[in-house]
Amino acid sequence: MLFFAGIGIDDMFVIVQCLTNLRSEAEAGKWRLDRRMGEALKHAGVSITVTSATDVVAFGVGATRQCPASVQLVRCRVRAFLNALAVRLTSL
Repeated sequence: MLFFAGIGIDDMFVIVQCLTNLRSEAEAGKWRLDRRMGEALKHAGVSITVTSATDVVAFGVGATRQCPASVQLVRCRVRAFLNALAVRLTSL
């Protein structure tokens, strides 16, 4: 489960950067927290969507490719893990 949490951490960096960029706007200091978060997410939405889509594609391709694992059991576990990860990312 720790790996699943690590996948979305790049999205948090994007959101924090958008919040930081909002400080430069003159009237942003007067906004309530919900408005500031809404503006930050509005600006970060495309980046978050693109990174999530590329994660799903990357793990989906990894699940369908032949792994160079020497043991069949390991290969099946890697494929099952990549399938589960791609499905989990799609459901976010």
